[in-house]
Amino acid sequence: PRFGHIIVPISNVCITYLDGSKKCEEAIISSNLVYPGNSGSPLVNMQGKMVGLVYGGNFSASLAISVQLKNVKEALEYASKK
Repeated sequence: PRFGHIIVPISNVCITYLDGSKKCEEAIISSNLVYPGNSGSPLVNMQGKMVGLVYGGNFSASLAISVQLKNVKEALEYASKK
């Protein structure tokens, strides 16, 4: 496990989908080091509760972007309807 601190609890991150549509989601910015292959790893708070999934980051800046768990659930529900 890697430990870090939440720098920005809620920030807007925008994603452009293959069909050209764009959606902005709330994300969590933390100081976790993210390496290739860490995408999809759980982001867990100090109480052991999963609050998000790692989406990506910037290793040289020691920043990680995590999608809030509620947004992951919404995306899965949307994808299952297609």
